[in-house]
Amino acid sequence: YIRGDKKGTQTSTFNHKYWVDERQEWVMAQDLQVGDIVSTLFPSSVLTSIQKEVAVGSFLGDGCLLSFHNKVAEIQEAKKKEHIDYLNFISKLTSNWFYICDEKTSGYGSDMIIGRTKRAADLYNYFKNISTFENKDNSRRLLEGIIDKVTPLSLALWYCGDGYLVHSDNQNDRALLAICRYTQKEDRIIIKKKN
Repeated sequence: YIRGDKKGTQTSTFNHKYWVDERQEWVMAQDLQVGDIVSTLFPSSVLTSIQKEVAVGSFLGDGCLLSFHNKVAEIQEAKKKEHIDYLNFISKLTSNWFYICDEKTSGYGSDMIIGRTKRAADLYNYFKNISTFENKDNSRRLLEGIIDKVTPLSLALWYCGDGYLVHSDNQNDRALLAICRYTQKEDRIIIKKKN
């Protein structure tokens, strides 16, 4: 194998599977042929329902969904440093599947904490028919099925990312979601869901 500028060997059992791009399939080691170009992924478990709900809420709110080699995906989310308790809560809720990985300064000068999920094929497969992944222009596109994936938990997390409370002395308080970042078509996908 080649990693960076180093070469080495890969040893595995006969039934370990490798992805062969030319064949577009997973192939057991015993069936590999000389010249096959292969790749392998770290084991990726099936996501729990809580992990999926967190992923949807984060994605619709402040998170971004990234795809790698059209096989695995991860969610990244940045919060101001004073909101680290929120990210720690998400980490605990997902059994450390979501974890804090970095700190940076935003373009506005705010100290930020970056959290992300572990990369998973199941996350890629869960999102591939309900949204597109991060585009070059950093826009996110919603497809029809995404709103059907919104649960009370994902809605609460979406609100934590893009929601706010409107208070008026003349009416009841209202919880609003800012959906202005989406296109009008995507706004209609969000609004037409009636629950």
